[in-house]
Amino acid sequence: MKIIGISGSLRSNSLSQAFLEFLLRGMEERGFLTSKADLKILNLPFYNPKEGEEELTLAAYKKMMEEADGLLIINPEYHGSISGALKNALDYLESSKMVGKVAALVSMLGGEAGGFSLEHLTTVARKLHLWVSPATLIIPKCETNIGKMGEPLTKELKDRVEIFLDKFEFGLKKLKG
Repeated sequence: MKIIGISGSLRSNSLSQAFLEFLLRGMEERGFLTSKADLKILNLPFYNPKEGEEELTLAAYKKMMEEADGLLIINPEYHGSISGALKNALDYLESSKMVGKVAALVSMLGGEAGGFSLEHLTTVARKLHLWVSPATLIIPKCETNIGKMGEPLTKELKDRVEIFLDKFEFGLKKLKG
């Protein structure tokens, strides 16, 4: 089965990107094929449903997402919501082509309070007809909880990550068999 990871951060050396890569390695260890839709490299144009022909980068992005069995989506919470880059990328997906795919959702916070973006992201995922894994992650104070290589720095977070990946794997195997 194929997992596509996507992070809403466009920053070089971002913790969201590093954590995404850590989670993708965890899914590879469980026997899944993984790849990443890097929004910084893709540089998708602003969503405009009225446009005619798609450029090659956009067509390739949509094809990659449509061929996935599961999506691992990480959102760096900005002002209590989804990053503009991530929302733009998700807007390009057609719900009819997302049916039956499992989504695992993560919200990364700079501070202690928040997690509001996870509600927004869950709503968007459901509107895309994705099956949202019941285990989600909110990572507060990501700069003190996630290492530079994306690894969780506390036992509690390591345990939560394992549960998160277990539930994602369970959902994928149940829906995709």
